[in-house]
Amino acid sequence: RRTHTTGPAATPTPLSSSRISRSGRGVRQSFPSPTPATRYKRYEMDSTFAAAAAGGGEARGGGAGGGAGGELILHRWPGHWGLPSLSPECIAVETYLRLAGLRFSCEDCKTPYASPSGQLPALDQDADVVGGTVSDGEDGVGLRQDPSTATYRITAHLKRKVRDLDVALNADASTRSLLTVYLALVEAKLAPATAYYTWVDRGRFAKHTRDAYGRAFPAPLSYIYTWLWRRQVVSQMPGYDEERVLLGVADAYGALAARLADSGGAYFFGNVPSSLDAIAFAHLAFHAHSPVGDAMRGELKKHPELLAYVNDMQGRLY
Repeated sequence: RRTHTTGPAATPTPLSSSRISRSGRGVRQSFPSPTPATRYKRYEMDSTFAAAAAGGGEARGGGAGGGAGGELILHRWPGHWGLPSLSPECIAVETYLRLAGLRFSCEDCKTPYASPSGQLPALDQDADVVGGTVSDGEDGVGLRQDPSTATYRITAHLKRKVRDLDVALNADASTRSLLTVYLALVEAKLAPATAYYTWVDRGRFAKHTRDAYGRAFPAPLSYIYTWLWRRQVVSQMPGYDEERVLLGVADAYGALAARLADSGGAYFFGNVPSSLDAIAFAHLAFHAHSPVGDAMRGELKKHPELLAYVNDMQGRLY
């Protein structure tokens, strides 16, 4: 892996100002930040690992390790809590890129408004931005942040136009169905648990989430924006309580541990990575390492194979 930094530091702009996004197709709101979102990192996977990680994945347009049609730039929440990003959705996209052996750059954005799409994660491929928002109004404050939708769009774009990690699995109908079932399990059980303990749980939100996500904003904006984001997540999770979340987590951990054991390899489907590895690793790593995941770690420790999987993936990829 080769890492270098490029690009000068941007000058913070007043709250009311705006500037044209790099894509030239829209306006990106800029907010004062102690360290603006201008830090780029380029990651180039070792060619041997890239070939092994991509194992049978189909490259579209670009060669192994390269992006089709232009440079790939991932706009993400910055790393925190010992994780590559604050957001499991950002971790999922970055992990997909790494498993596919693609060259890409990361731009750490302290707020979603610094992203060219107005949302994180976002993928910029030669000024073609993938991942967007649905606006509730024209003031920008009512933007419905839906990172799971952005992650789905980015992954679908990568599968369709760059490299499909699941191409080998999709060749067999039964394996394809199994992959679909486990992807749905992660989205139905692990993703709500992550959202619940990050945003809905009042104690963890006040102690950890508000500071982590609001640190780029001066007071009182650091409280206002994180409160608005929390309110939106709460509105999307009616009927969820801690008992329901923990039961779902226990079911998901057990099923994933059994799938990993049955695979007989380093990944959930043997020795070839899939999109399931990207999204499952993102949530499992978040549960294992973030302070908001402490309520789930007791259950996670019942499955040492999952903890070993997280450590192996993090060591291999990051």
